[in-house]
Amino acid sequence: MGLELKNISRSFGKNRFALSGINFSMQKGEILALLGESGSGKSTLLRIIAGFELPDKGSINLSGKTICDEKISLHPEKRNIGLVFQDYALFPHLNIEKNIAFGQKKNPSRTTNEWLALVGLPGMGKRYPHELSGGQQQRVAIARSLAAEPELLLLDEPFSNLDDSIRSSVRGEIRDIIRSTNTTAVFVTHDTRDCMAVADKVIVLSNGKLLQEGDPKQLYIQPCNSYVARIFGEVNIVEGEIARQLSGLKKFGIRPQHIIPGNDFSCTVLSCRFDGDHYDLELDLNGSKLHFHSDQPYTKDEVIRISFPKDKIIDLSHES
Repeated sequence: MGLELKNISRSFGKNRFALSGINFSMQKGEILALLGESGSGKSTLLRIIAGFELPDKGSINLSGKTICDEKISLHPEKRNIGLVFQDYALFPHLNIEKNIAFGQKKNPSRTTNEWLALVGLPGMGKRYPHELSGGQQQRVAIARSLAAEPELLLLDEPFSNLDDSIRSSVRGEIRDIIRSTNTTAVFVTHDTRDCMAVADKVIVLSNGKLLQEGDPKQLYIQPCNSYVARIFGEVNIVEGEIARQLSGLKKFGIRPQHIIPGNDFSCTVLSCRFDGDHYDLELDLNGSKLHFHSDQPYTKDEVIRISFPKDKIIDLSHES
């Protein structure tokens, strides 16, 4: 077992729970994403795992050793956990080689040059942090943390400071670096694209509660409720009598890109907007508004026919 949390709870005042009964476990070498909006509790949970905050109750086990429960709580430096901060926190007065060496053990399994090669920065050890791009600085920060050979690596919003133009490639690079060392890792994010590209498992938090956990594809295809469905991308929510007529369910969701041209239902086009790789249509279906991604444009008030593939319908009938 890599990491196990049991009934972790944390409150601020009598009625404000930052975390409420969080339970999950992960295997060694897995990469887990804590996903949620601001105020969901994900950063508080990361700080509790790191040892910067104490839970009100619950326990944390890392690699078969209890690092926190109601009797003991190891100091952060005793937990053998590596940290990569959002701003990377590199030492500006040290070159890259010395930044990485700062974290190394006395008898390291890799040399500084080997770490530089692993993170794709061979021959750059004499440069200073300000001479590197944001993506390069991030790789140095990860190399410095991994050089300490931690049992767990924690990353706080690791991709939020990167430009969109490089974020996609950096995601893949960071994933491959972590996997190559077989290090168990947990990262915080509010971006589902990070989860899809990097995580083996995702935990969705909202108001301090764990709503759902699973692999990214599972959560995208089978979200447990409307909140999880929406956090993984745009989704049409249809309920009431029209939902029963369309699907036999009292409430369901379907993503705009999963609606297809067909012969099942007649709709009126309310608007059509070009959105790069598709046209985003707003449709009126018997008084319900739907968004539909089309590969061709339509004009306002045009009547079109659509279908909902049964395997793309998200069953939300359990929600009130």
